[in-house]
Amino acid sequence: FQMNGLLVIDLHGNKIEGEFPDFPENNALRYLSLYENNIGGNIPASISNLSSLTHLDFSTNNLNGKIPDTIGSMESLTYLFLAANGFEAEPIPSFLQNLSNLKELSLKETSRNGSIPDWIGDLSELILLDLGYNNLSETIPAAI
Repeated sequence: FQMNGLLVIDLHGNKIEGEFPDFPENNALRYLSLYENNIGGNIPASISNLSSLTHLDFSTNNLNGKIPDTIGSMESLTYLFLAANGFEAEPIPSFLQNLSNLKELSLKETSRNGSIPDWIGDLSELILLDLGYNNLSETIPAAI
């Protein structure tokens, strides 16, 4: 992630293992897909050092722990896919409401619980919301 001119990294569908290192400052990278690998451990808080990222897909890995709240500062994100990972059971993170440019959000199979927050309706650019196979309860907010 230190190649400062690199705009796209797509390594999906491989057998990459291990854990993420700390991410260095990188203002160039726009697209990072590590979908469907065997990456484990936590997403480091330093993910927000990839400040120009618009597409982030870490779906279908072996990630655990909490989704780092620093993702909430990644205001350029339009696509965020974290589906099918073993994150800690918790509600949908409130810091996601800061991502006003999100078009697609997938937290499918990520052990979300509680209710779908009303602020989801404030994400006016959102065209895809996938919260399937979680433990969500209560009612669907009217704003959706």
